[in-house]
Amino acid sequence: MLNHIRNTIQSYVHDHSRAFSIMASLPVWAVAYAWRTLLVRTTFVAITGSFGKTTAKECLAAMLATAGPTARTPGNWNGRMGIAGSLLRVRPWHRFAVIETGTDEPGGLVKASMLLRPHVVLVLCVAGAHTQGFGDLEATAKEKSRLLRFLRKDGTAVLNGDDDRVAAMAVDARERRVIAFGLEEGRDVRADDVSSIWPARLEMTVSTKTQQERVTTLLVGTHWTNSVLGAIAAATACGVTLQKAAEGLADVPPYSGRMCPETLPNGAVVLRDDFNGCIDGFHRAIDVLRDARAERKILVMTDCSDFRKNPRKRMNFYARVAHETADMVIFIGERCEYGVARAIREGMTPDQAHGRFKLEEAAELLQQVARPGDLILLRGRGTDHVARVYFRMLGSVRCKRVKCPLMMLCDRCPKLGFKPETSDTTSPVAVSSQTRV
Repeated sequence: MLNHIRNTIQSYVHDHSRAFSIMASLPVWAVAYAWRTLLVRTTFVAITGSFGKTTAKECLAAMLATAGPTARTPGNWNGRMGIAGSLLRVRPWHRFAVIETGTDEPGGLVKASMLLRPHVVLVLCVAGAHTQGFGDLEATAKEKSRLLRFLRKDGTAVLNGDDDRVAAMAVDARERRVIAFGLEEGRDVRADDVSSIWPARLEMTVSTKTQQERVTTLLVGTHWTNSVLGAIAAATACGVTLQKAAEGLADVPPYSGRMCPETLPNGAVVLRDDFNGCIDGFHRAIDVLRDARAERKILVMTDCSDFRKNPRKRMNFYARVAHETADMVIFIGERCEYGVARAIREGMTPDQAHGRFKLEEAAELLQQVARPGDLILLRGRGTDHVARVYFRMLGSVRCKRVKCPLMMLCDRCPKLGFKPETSDTTSPVAVSSQTRV
């Protein structure tokens, strides 16, 4: 069947409208598989990891674009249908294609690797995000390693040498070329002198066996080091010089909802970290807030996912962290009053600890208290859609849902109904979802 599809598409490859009309009537994965067989001149790079896939994808695509036309996964279409859809957007004139890959079920990355047949596989890390479908980190690592199964014989595995579970995947590369990246001595691509203290952005010195370059980015937080360094290692595997990689990386903006700074009309800055609400991400965001240089630090949050403690113990932990890192905290949700009581018990004053049941109420409070020089960390699970707090501070929001089943950023949702207060106020760039492990 696949040979028939391939021959049919190939006969119409110069007539795009007719070819895609034919493909539209076929199963999308079968079409994507056939289309992939025609893309013989495109170098495919597959990216996976528990954290940082989308940021690494954006960084790598920008670096590869310095060497030739580059396609990449739109938004973070890293689920089963998103991978196929991303592949179908690649054209024969693209020299490179950077595809973000994830899955929420065992075996999903085998299908992805069979479909992509990548020339380069980048594995960033194995951590405790979205563990519901895999149970533990060993199972997650096993799933990640499956992306190497269909790596081409002349391909390259780019692995995080500082992550023991990822480094062990070199065995799965089966004598293919392996590039190890990390902070420790002996890595093929190594970073040192890493820094990112707000308002300064992430920068580092990157070294290979033959080159060294000071790399500057627009990203916030040292936790993006793996994404940046892994992307640089993958770029060098594709033939991009370290100097060109640094040039391509310099202007890549933070991705919406992932420690993305947004300046409010009154001069306060909101660090939006509202897309991935897992507890590991919370620790990383709190580290940024703790070290930041700002007139005042405000933590605004709902809850975290992948945090295996009961609700009260979770609130106890959040209250303690708020007291240690922030000048003010606003808890949002049904347990907000308990969080406030715990924060006051930890040592915060009633003027510093606040609770609001609804997102709109939290936004109204922030409008009253926020002032120039404030750094506001906005944290929440994807299902909480805490981004509405940010949008409400810029204008009006039609959506009033308490619980929303849509797994996407509010930026893209047509139900948001955002209207800016002034004509020159615009919402951030819309992005998509479909995030997986």
